[in-house]
Amino acid sequence: MGFALRRPLDSFGSILGQDIKLASMRAMSEAIAPTPAAAISPSALGTRRWMRAVHAVARDTLIEAFRGRWFWMTILGALGVVATATFVQALALAEQRNIGLGFAAPLARLVAVIIVALSTISSAAREQSDGSLLLALAAPMSRVGWLIGKTMALFFLAVLTATILVLPVIEYVPAPDATFAWFVSLTMELAVVASVSLAIGIAFTRIPPAVCALLAFYAMARDLHLFQLLAMRADSYTQFGALAALTQAATAIFPRLDLFTRTDWLLDAAPRIATIMLLALQSSTYCLLALTAAALDMRRKRFD
Repeated sequence: MGFALRRPLDSFGSILGQDIKLASMRAMSEAIAPTPAAAISPSALGTRRWMRAVHAVARDTLIEAFRGRWFWMTILGALGVVATATFVQALALAEQRNIGLGFAAPLARLVAVIIVALSTISSAAREQSDGSLLLALAAPMSRVGWLIGKTMALFFLAVLTATILVLPVIEYVPAPDATFAWFVSLTMELAVVASVSLAIGIAFTRIPPAVCALLAFYAMARDLHLFQLLAMRADSYTQFGALAALTQAATAIFPRLDLFTRTDWLLDAAPRIATIMLLALQSSTYCLLALTAAALDMRRKRFD
């Protein structure tokens, strides 16, 4: 009886999987199909095909995120931040608003980083494992184009994640300029996390080692200032000279994420525009470096 029921279910699953792959292939073919216009030059036609292929990759990534667990993880994360901050605020005897904000802001930032990292790594690993990346590259589309389309979609998801998770923080901050600066900084931090997660997800085909590598990177980038202080104290000790040199080398590799999305902006005063501009320069530079490393890694890999 069980064997008789299993065979139709297996055949139905295989047919459904083939239909999904055929639909994806048809959508990709339609996205890169040339427009029947005789006045378009070959170079302009190639540019339009490339742009339509990049748009198709970005659209498929967003559809996958919305149909997957991203939306519910973000909503549940925001509700968890609200519940935790409300509970801690109820336990406080004085300065309840500041204490609630001191828990809500760091927790919202951490939840946003985890959601963006997991969504990016799982998407990159899934496309390499089930053949979706190979299907996209089989069409007249470059690997850099696939990477650009993927990055555009992930940056959009980072903005949406920051928009949802800034809502639990708004009720604790009376100053809108401080909240807006915190939101912009969170968006830039999530852009860095998305870029590094995409590069790690391409390098590691399995999700657990990729997540461990990303968590190690984020912990080092967040706590780098502590290692710098320890290295400054260790300069006077000869046995720790190598540790000081290693810490100075790490400052040139890892970004200073401890300067992003600071809670004291919400408690004291909003940062100056020059501070936000410097953070934007650091975020864009490191995103460009991470995506360049991902592009070089994709050029050397063979997708069979």
